[in-house]
Amino acid sequence: MDKEPQYLLQDVLKDVTRKERRTLLGVASVGILVVWAKLKLSVISVLGLTVQETHDGLFLVILGVVVVYFLVAFFIYALSDLVSWGFTVADTKSKKEGENYQHELEQEKKWKEEQKEQVSTQPLSWLDSDKIADHKRNSARYEAVKIAKGKRQSYYYWALTVTLLRVVFDFVLPLIVGGYAIRLLLFR
Repeated sequence: MDKEPQYLLQDVLKDVTRKERRTLLGVASVGILVVWAKLKLSVISVLGLTVQETHDGLFLVILGVVVVYFLVAFFIYALSDLVSWGFTVADTKSKKEGENYQHELEQEKKWKEEQKEQVSTQPLSWLDSDKIADHKRNSARYEAVKIAKGKRQSYYYWALTVTLLRVVFDFVLPLIVGGYAIRLLLFR
């Protein structure tokens, strides 16, 4: 059985993009938490330096700019990964369709040769029990293949659904969270 839906289920985002996504979600979450909880910063300690009497508005703007940076970085990396994935899907699908077409041509050629051979070696009689048995076997095979294709089609639709969920979770959700954090931090 061929593995058609697997190319849809591969991981779209590369490691660099996942790191940018994780950082974007982390920084945006901190920004949202600071605004929602109305946290006041009295002391900031960075690299061994301690700063007292911080200006909360300036801190939120700086945090907002950091979120903008990671949002843009994630968007660029993710868009690149999505385009690359699109090429992979298109190439895989094209290759698969070519293989299927070639297989169908070979099957048709084989069937025509078998038909010529049968016509030349056997008398034409529709009541021949061997022909009736062959026809029944071929009909049964056809039905089994039809059922298997139906099952594959249902897996294909599940693969599409899971792929769309992953795109929303991996790509759209971080953009929404980052955009919301920017709105809270810079445009309050």
